[in-house]
Amino acid sequence: MSRSVVPETLHSPWRGYQVGLGSVLAFTGLATFTSPHISSYVVAAGLLAVGLWCAVQASRSGVLISPEGLVHRGMGSSRSIAWEEIADIRIESAAGKGGPSSMTVLVLVDETVVALQSLAGYRGRSDNARVERQTARLREIWQQ
Repeated sequence: MSRSVVPETLHSPWRGYQVGLGSVLAFTGLATFTSPHISSYVVAAGLLAVGLWCAVQASRSGVLISPEGLVHRGMGSSRSIAWEEIADIRIESAAGKGGPSSMTVLVLVDETVVALQSLAGYRGRSDNARVERQTARLREIWQQ
């Protein structure tokens, strides 16, 4: 069953930093091609490839909402989930490498838990408020 929703994408504010880091790596790779040493071309190509991959993946990351369901795009992974597959949408806390975080979690009908890591909040109250707003938006559409 599809929902009456205009397609939209929810993003994390960290997305901009990830795109920036990828761009810096790519530009560093380009600058390294000016070196006269042949061995620097391998390093340059590696930096350019990794930088471009990071920038493209980060720019696409987030949760794409459509009438049929949602697509969670992370760094290097993507998963489509139909609205009918979702049994619950909630916020959970986790202690990650970047410090404590809160993130939207989907519990599927088959009891699989899917953490929407591309929407995680790591900073504090303002970021938690964003996670709460995004979770509320997903819940609103899901409950239609």
